[in-house]
Amino acid sequence: YAAFSIVVDTSGQTVELSSGSLDIDTENATIHGLLLYFAWGVFSLILVVSGRYFKYFYAFRIYVHSFVAIVVLIFNIIAISEYGNSSRPRPSVNKLGDKHESLGGAVIIWTVATIVLGIVAKILQKFIVHKSQLAKYSRWTHIIIAYLLLIYTHIVILSGLFFFDSPVTYLNYIHLACM
Repeated sequence: YAAFSIVVDTSGQTVELSSGSLDIDTENATIHGLLLYFAWGVFSLILVVSGRYFKYFYAFRIYVHSFVAIVVLIFNIIAISEYGNSSRPRPSVNKLGDKHESLGGAVIIWTVATIVLGIVAKILQKFIVHKSQLAKYSRWTHIIIAYLLLIYTHIVILSGLFFFDSPVTYLNYIHLACM
């Protein structure tokens, strides 16, 4: 959007490409969206895989899971604090897009709470009896809250795609199919 335009003339069989420039608000919105899309689209997949499927590589899995969780939090803080206050490039035509800012406000708090719960669950498993009820419930609480956060962030991503009002009409459906 606003970066370039392509004009295809089928009668004369010509294609014209004109370059444009992104204004600062559009560029900020793009950086904001890409940071959060990588955080919740790519890194969240690594979090799921490292939390669920690397059980035979216990120490490595914990390091990867912890490191990626911190990276996701850092990407969220950067994207929201540095690039989240830019004005929208053009008005949203969808009600979900109008809710993007209010939906996104809870993500950082929810992410911090999920990380703290994960740390508490790991401490309880390490220093208290591993199979105790408290350790088991804290682990399951962390898992459930993390998956709910993942679902919620994809709703926020969809609202951001509507907020940006991308000219790629099916971008939101492509996102849902990929996730």
